[in-house]
Amino acid sequence: MPGPDKLKVSEYVCDHIGLRVRVLADMQGRLVRLHLDPWSTRNKRAELGQIWRGRVLNKEPGARGCLVDIGLKQPTFLQINKTAPPNGALVDVKIKSEARFEKSAVSVLDNRASNIKLQSSDVGFLIEAAEDPFYIGVDVAGVIEGEEAADIALEAIDEALQTKCNLIGGGCIYVEPTRALISVDVDAGNRINKGNRSQFAVETNLLAADAIANKLSLSSLAGLVVIDFLKMTTKEHAIQVPSAFEGALSKYLGRKSQLARLSQFGILEVNIAHTFSPIPHIVASLDNGEWYALRFLRELERQATGSRGAFFLCNVSQRIHRWLQASSIEWSKRLVERIGKRFEIVEDATLEKSEFKIGPQK
Repeated sequence: MPGPDKLKVSEYVCDHIGLRVRVLADMQGRLVRLHLDPWSTRNKRAELGQIWRGRVLNKEPGARGCLVDIGLKQPTFLQINKTAPPNGALVDVKIKSEARFEKSAVSVLDNRASNIKLQSSDVGFLIEAAEDPFYIGVDVAGVIEGEEAADIALEAIDEALQTKCNLIGGGCIYVEPTRALISVDVDAGNRINKGNRSQFAVETNLLAADAIANKLSLSSLAGLVVIDFLKMTTKEHAIQVPSAFEGALSKYLGRKSQLARLSQFGILEVNIAHTFSPIPHIVASLDNGEWYALRFLRELERQATGSRGAFFLCNVSQRIHRWLQASSIEWSKRLVERIGKRFEIVEDATLEKSEFKIGPQK
């Protein structure tokens, strides 16, 4: 049987100082996927589809797998269907899902790079994914860069970090990750009921189903998802909404997910396979002050690009200043290459941790 049609998208690529951002948007301009690549974590985290060589540390008690040291700060969990390799054994593993919050990356055995020899260590990175998983299930119609891409990148990041998403015509959804699951609530809010109660509920739920699937895709949220839809009174509607949600998930994620039946209380449970690290996890895992500093550097570059001859005096918070002083990503060198030596950065103790001021000097 032929697979589902690929979602046609445009790709927006933006290389900020310290952060590379890729965004996919469908032909209606809806943002559907986001990938963040901070310079500070390059070669320091295991990414989906990569193959690493590691050393078995120990078998997890009661678990079908073991921990493997691949040369990073956090070991990966190796899933084993049969007997686990002995402690201390060298194994090649493929990353099945990236790290998320307090969970390690998950991997499986893969020997396709067994002929590669590492130079400086017996554990470490071997090869990239055979196919970039960011593009699975999509057809990229074109790539946009420059200022337009920068604006889209900022919009996508802001949307991905929000827990509340408004629905067209009123109402909203709340998507909140917890330790055990992702909780989703559909709220009719100020949405106007123009028909009977049953029709109102199903129309709102259908809009919410698409918005939830889009939000989960954009934020790279997965695992057990529990959705509290508006209660529906007909069996037809109780079938229609989960079916629409399943189709939307497949469209945005490019893969199938497992859905339970909608309960009599309007609760739907969905199991979505983990792949990418959640966007909130990537932002939260950055070093103290880094996210604020990257936003400052983006804004300074934007203003300097728009005012070619101006010199900029920048006041930044203590937290931003400390990160800039200690950073190893060579942000100053890269910034000078882009805008020239047209800035001075001064620590300002009166500013809050995320605050900065950028002023062109005459």
